[in-house]
Amino acid sequence: MSAPARTFTVRNVQLLRALFAAASALMITFSPDHSAAVGFAVFGGFVAASGFVLALGAWLAVPAGSRWPLVLLAVIDILTAIASGIPTWRTDAAFFVVVIIWLRRRVLLSFWPGCARGAPIRPRGMPSRSASSDSSLRSF
Repeated sequence: MSAPARTFTVRNVQLLRALFAAASALMITFSPDHSAAVGFAVFGGFVAASGFVLALGAWLAVPAGSRWPLVLLAVIDILTAIASGIPTWRTDAAFFVVVIIWLRRRVLLSFWPGCARGAPIRPRGMPSRSASSDSSLRSF
């Protein structure tokens, strides 16, 4: 008997994060106030929602042995949301510092598992690339 199909997949995690990113972009675009305080508040809301989606995705969409990268990314997002929620830090300089630190940690944690294993993390059931597709890309 095969394992039951997952109802919440990695694709759902990606789509939910994209939905929150689009909502944040719309809030900033159509807001008459483009101050650092508003940008920091919207960014904090985005990373909080993203962190919760990643935590939910680690629990529901990823097999037990491969959850730690998503859990670490969720923790980084939630800690960044907490830092961006401090009202006295809502200045231009603090906004750029927090966003740059968040981005650097996210990039390092996104690439680290794949580099450590020598291959990208694939969800269960996702086929690997075949040798024929690799050889066709090498000709370019």
